[in-house]
Amino acid sequence: MRFIRGDSLKEAIRRFHLDPKMKSDAGKRSLESRNLLRRFTDVCNAIDYAHSRGILHRDIKPGNIIVGRHGETLVVDWGLAKPLGRVEPAQSGERPLIPSSSRGGSETLPGSALGTPGYMSP
Repeated sequence: MRFIRGDSLKEAIRRFHLDPKMKSDAGKRSLESRNLLRRFTDVCNAIDYAHSRGILHRDIKPGNIIVGRHGETLVVDWGLAKPLGRVEPAQSGERPLIPSSSRGGSETLPGSALGTPGYMSP
């Protein structure tokens, strides 16, 4: 895995809420909240793309999103990702992604839970 410089989205959100300038400067608060919203949109687009290629992440949380120093937003920690074996029809003609090994344990057993409890769907 390559080394990625940047902070997690969790840290960016924490800084946003703790920075005293955000409370006193409405313009700065508006700009930063738009930046965080853009990051969220980037994550939604990345996950939509993964789903269109037949991959389910299964551990989306702010700590697994890296905010790069040059404006990039990266979804990381695909260790629990599961290939769905199906793909949405796309005009791009891309095929579903198939992992080279099944070492990731794509089979989920009934009653088992994978992911971070506070961020798991009900």
